[in-house]
Parts: sequence; structure tokens; C-alpha cells
Amino acid sequence: MRNILYSGLALLALAFGGCGYEDYIEGTVKKEHGRTAGITESSGALFGNESVKMGDPGYVLEVDTKEGRYVFEVKDIDKMKRGNTVRGLAVAIKPEEEEKGVKGTRIRFARSHSGGPGYANFGNDRVGVVYSDGIEVLD
Repeated sequence: MRNILYSGLALLALAFGGCGYEDYIEGTVKKEHGRTAGITESSGALFGNESVKMGDPGYVLEVDTKEGRYVFEVKDIDKMKRGNTVRGLAVAIKPEEEEKGVKGTRIRFARSHSGGPGYANFGNDRVGVVYSDGIEVLD
């Protein structure tokens, strides 16, 4: 009985252990696009002083790397908001402002996923999707 239990636990560890990110790349954020949904203050709102501002809830980054420019949408990893969230990253990441001499934030992001074939984050054109837990702010 114990051997069956250990075998089952080993299979679960293999199944869930291989679901991480495999290949990371570093770069500098050049541009941000889109907005994240959030609460904003407004006068005369139905519910006190706050209203929900939706707009375009997509958040897209253009990042320059040694291999060229990557463009990707940032998606929340899950509804539990564990790890990085899109809204948190949107606050922490700043794009380059050449006219002001401000360098963009350096980040490290997942280029591929260990889920096997079909789990690449990017196509050959370097356009894709990265989940929020696959991004690390370096500075």
C-alpha cells in the first residue's frame, strides 16, 4: 500500500514539477500600451466618491533585448493573485523616456514554458503573451 502511495506522489511531483518556465531573457522596457482596470475617484458617483474605470484592460510591453524587440501582452497568472500581478507590474515598470534621459526598467521575462510543444510564449516574430509570474523587475 505504501509503495502505491509513493508511486502516486512521485507521478504528481513529475506532473506539476514540469509546469514551470524554462527559458528567460533580459531586456529594457521601451514602451507600455494599454491600461489596467482599477478604481478611480470621481465626483457625483453612484457609490460615494469612487467609480470603476475599465477602458482598455490589456497591458502590453515592448522590450529591447540582445536578440531584438519583443512585444507581449501581460496576463494575470490566476484569480488568486499569487506572485506578481498585472497591476503591480504596471506600477513597477517604467518605459524609456529618451527626451528626459530616463532609461526604461530592466526586466527578465519567460520566453518559453516547459509544458512541451505548443507552450512557447512567442512565435518567430517575437510577439506573444507572458503571464505575470513569468516577469521579474530587475531595477
